[in-house]
Amino acid sequence: MTSADAPELDGIHHVKLPVTDLDRSRAWYESRLGYRLGTEFIEDGTVMGVSLSHPNGGPDLALRLNPELAARAAGFDYFAIGVPDKAAL
Repeated sequence: MTSADAPELDGIHHVKLPVTDLDRSRAWYESRLGYRLGTEFIEDGTVMGVSLSHPNGGPDLALRLNPELAARAAGFDYFAIGVPDKAAL
């Protein structure tokens, strides 16, 4: 594919992460980085995932309950979020 044939991209829509504990992971992103709940994804009466957005920009996140996949990927950095400086954390 040539650059002329490549579609135009407009940033990252969202990042989807497998987690072992949905409630704990959601609480971490909310309490540490200020993310806010968008949508809960319910399957057979059980919350299996959530979408989170940030009030000051940054990538939207989707957390998906998948303990097996999360365990296999433990220690792998999916992405890095930039902040203005350490004090912002």
